[in-house]
Amino acid sequence: MFYSNYSNGAFAAAAIQRVSSAGGAPVDVVHRNKGLPLFPTFLADGRHFLYVAVESDEQNGAYVGSLDGKENRRVLPDVSNAVFADGRLLFIRENTYGPVF
Repeated sequence: MFYSNYSNGAFAAAAIQRVSSAGGAPVDVVHRNKGLPLFPTFLADGRHFLYVAVESDEQNGAYVGSLDGKENRRVLPDVSNAVFADGRLLFIRENTYGPVF
């Protein structure tokens, strides 16, 4: 299991963490140094995930990370809850969404 541990007002300690299915202590896989990490979603390989980081224009964006914490790179400069589906990365580019019917 993995999740963003951000709770209202706890900016400094925000991280994406993983916990073994057998239990145990949470382990950080993404620290806040890339911005406030939010909305992690697994990719098909089960080892990598997408997440959004919000902090500053230089760090905002959609990132790919790995459960071992070794990979962490920005794939989009846009603050969007990106999803990988059917071989495509789906996202809303800032300020380009239209009316929803």
